[in-house]
Amino acid sequence: MDSFVINYVTEKLPVANTSDERVSTVDTLLATTEPDSKDSVEVTIPITQKIYEDSTYRAYVSGFHPALDSIFIFQRNEVVYIRSPTTKTKRWGIGIQLGAGLTPHRVEPYIGIGISYNLFQF
Repeated sequence: MDSFVINYVTEKLPVANTSDERVSTVDTLLATTEPDSKDSVEVTIPITQKIYEDSTYRAYVSGFHPALDSIFIFQRNEVVYIRSPTTKTKRWGIGIQLGAGLTPHRVEPYIGIGISYNLFQF
């Protein structure tokens, strides 16, 4: 459906002065019912509403003198995913160590600086 009627209004419209029979008939009818109003006639006009739309908007227009009733604007949403480059985990390092040291006579506590290999990362 292209458009639909939402209301009716009554407007006074001027009557044309031509030699057309239909106008003469209207003039004659008006002259018998309302002698002072030969220059205009009341007409009931349907007020229609039409919808215009595409992917970015929808607009509702209606009226005898067309007017914009409402408009809806649809924004385009663009989602951008940024992947951070994967960093290579470092397994080797230098650091302070605390632990037990094995000597030729026995096991003794050890505190020092050394090279380490990371088995687990937390």
